[in-house]
Amino acid sequence: MKIIIDCVYNHTSPDSVLAKEHPDWFYHKKDGSFGNKVGDWSDVIDLDYSHKDLWKYQAETLVMWAKYVDGFRCDVAPMVPVDFWKYAREEVAKVWPGAIWLAESGAPDFIRFLRSKGAVGGSDSELYQAFDMTYDYDIYPDLRAALLGQKDLTDYLAGLNRQEGVYPENYVKAHFLENHDVVRAHGMIDDPAALRAMTAFIYFMKGAMLVYNGEEKGDAHHVTLFDKDPVDWNGDIDLTDLLKKMHEIKQLPIMAEGSYEAKEVRKGVLEAVHSLGEGEEEEQLIGLFNTTGKKQAIPTQLPEGIYKNLYDGSSVQVYEGVMRIGEITIIEK
Repeated sequence: MKIIIDCVYNHTSPDSVLAKEHPDWFYHKKDGSFGNKVGDWSDVIDLDYSHKDLWKYQAETLVMWAKYVDGFRCDVAPMVPVDFWKYAREEVAKVWPGAIWLAESGAPDFIRFLRSKGAVGGSDSELYQAFDMTYDYDIYPDLRAALLGQKDLTDYLAGLNRQEGVYPENYVKAHFLENHDVVRAHGMIDDPAALRAMTAFIYFMKGAMLVYNGEEKGDAHHVTLFDKDPVDWNGDIDLTDLLKKMHEIKQLPIMAEGSYEAKEVRKGVLEAVHSLGEGEEEEQLIGLFNTTGKKQAIPTQLPEGIYKNLYDGSSVQVYEGVMRIGEITIIEK
């Protein structure tokens, strides 16, 4: 297990030591008072990165922590200049070159909003200059809309596939079904079978998987961030074994080294394919995730035969271009 810590460098609390010692390092409204570049939140005040002394101070703090932790999750990273993050990464690398850098990046609409207000708004593509991973907010709005029945999965899957072409070849996404800022997965997905299938589908994606505290127990209650609000560990759903098994499958090299594509092969049935190599040497890892809760017959171009389901060890038959599947089916070709 490794540990990364949250690093909130866009803002501080109004009563922070920094606000008292270096008020000039903060954003000020027209009346001279502390404030926010966009919005108006009473619990925080924004820093102003036009001051290079602030860069040095912030980087020194990261260097200190880099001696004890494995990396950093950087809060609202798009609102802090990418050049600062590049500088900070260079400084940290002097003491810990293997540090993990995760950006809490933003959805395109949020980036457009920031830029329209004259604020810094770093896109995912820009953030990859300094970060190893970015959040999945570039496509999450389409996932949320699909899970709430407002649209089908077409836009979400198109965005997922587009990631393969618009980001650096070695890009890593932190995929998620839920986190502290969005609705719980089980708060949108009522059916346990659909919840299991979607959780496995997200885990099977190219990149990393973010598991939020309580997600393994299907907690549907959205956590209140500013109050004590414990997870309900006594629910009827337990995804622990599913997450363990998907973690094992995630270690297969093809999931990190290959290309990736996803599609809906039948209503409610998602297919994801990791491919590596060419021609007769091509390897494939194929995942089928059935959110309907019923066994399905789906079309396939796999050669006829009996395949082993890596998820549960069961046998999967392919005959005359048809495969019958349960909830989660993962096979190698």
